[in-house]
Amino acid sequence: MTKLGEWVYAKLASKPVTPNEYEALIKEHKSERHISIIYTVGDLFSKHGFRVQREPIRIEIAENRYYQPDLAISKEGETFF
Repeated sequence: MTKLGEWVYAKLASKPVTPNEYEALIKEHKSERHISIIYTVGDLFSKHGFRVQREPIRIEIAENRYYQPDLAISKEGETFF
């Protein structure tokens, strides 16, 4: 969305524009194909009863070192990345 589009939306809706999911994902992942795979795999886990988090998260594994999983899935108190 352009800056003008954001301004028009904010005026008409009386609220600020929130970033869309695609923009957040494309900043953190390699390509649109990569994002498509993340969604496909997430949908499969959802069909099997898992709760799926697709939003980019960062897990600190050491000082100034981070792991950023593509998906966080959980079921019955266990979480997998």
